[in-house]
Amino acid sequence: MSPEGVAVTAILLLPVLLLAAPQIDLQASALFWSPAGFELAQWPLPKGLRKSSSWVLGLILLAVLAILAMHLVRRDWLALGGARRCCWFLLAGLALGPGLVVGVLLPAPAKTLRRARRGRLRLAQGE
Repeated sequence: MSPEGVAVTAILLLPVLLLAAPQIDLQASALFWSPAGFELAQWPLPKGLRKSSSWVLGLILLAVLAILAMHLVRRDWLALGGARRCCWFLLAGLALGPGLVVGVLLPAPAKTLRRARRGRLRLAQGE
């Protein structure tokens, strides 16, 4: 099987596995949870990574726009070659990913389809 086929199969089977056996998700979550809350929330490295992600995304966006603007002004689109398609792909991903998919398409299903939580499973099991 090709690597793409393996990836697609894993992407399709993982949610089925987690719905069939929610204990897997709960055990993985228990590695990071304590009664005081999320343990890593106060560590400086994860906090720094979270804060820097917006900066990195902004720098990528500026670099892509600068490359496209430079070649637009110089009118040498052919010199850009395959990088031109890569730049447009990155711009489309940055526009559609956070804007359309996360902002518009996911909030409605996210309200009805939630991860298994300890409290919800106890209620479902009648405890």
